[in-house]
Amino acid sequence: MITDEQRSEYERKLARRVARAFGVSYREALEIVDKAAGQLADLPGEYWDDYTARLSQAIRDPLMGSYTDSADGLLSTLGIGVDWTLINQDAIDYITNYMYGMVGGITERTARVIRKALAAYYRDGLTLDELATMIGKSFSASRAEAIAVTEITRSSAEGEMSAVKHIMANGVVMVATWMTTNDDLVCPLCGPLNGLDADSYTADGRPSWIHPNGSYGIIGLPPAHVRCRCAVQWRIVT
Repeated sequence: MITDEQRSEYERKLARRVARAFGVSYREALEIVDKAAGQLADLPGEYWDDYTARLSQAIRDPLMGSYTDSADGLLSTLGIGVDWTLINQDAIDYITNYMYGMVGGITERTARVIRKALAAYYRDGLTLDELATMIGKSFSASRAEAIAVTEITRSSAEGEMSAVKHIMANGVVMVATWMTTNDDLVCPLCGPLNGLDADSYTADGRPSWIHPNGSYGIIGLPPAHVRCRCAVQWRIVT
């Protein structure tokens, strides 16, 4: 697992990088609208290609780092070694496959906001400043911070899961316990899970919890929600 200091540093690094990417895309969006000769139903495809590429570049390194550091930290804590090339390949697969969907989702949600804002801009005769205010939240530092916290939690949990998978492949039995951080202790979703062992595992060791409050159903690895900082503590069954 990564330390609190490592987690915080990765969160700050990722938030800064995403915020910079958002800032460039925000300014470009307003410039395109300002220079448009006619009405735009959406920004051009080239803009969204650049948006996606810029965001992917911002996210890749911090997620890779938190993934591999978390795997390394768990192995060091347990005093167990595995073939590191296997974990490194898992990390590459995770970044390649998961990040594609994650960034695509962020892009699509942003595009929906901008399409609605553009419709209002032309329909209601808004100023460019009013349009800037309408779309500003989608490019804000607070959104960048939410993405950073959520995705560092996810990549850290997945990095540990990679290590656990390869440990269990050698016949070692492990148990996962949900660990809630201080800022999630009062969360109605995470708080009741604190200290609970997983209720079930998949064949490759992925844990899941039946939430004590039935309305939340079955919960997998953290994050359980946006800005979740929870973690899993793994132990070997002897």
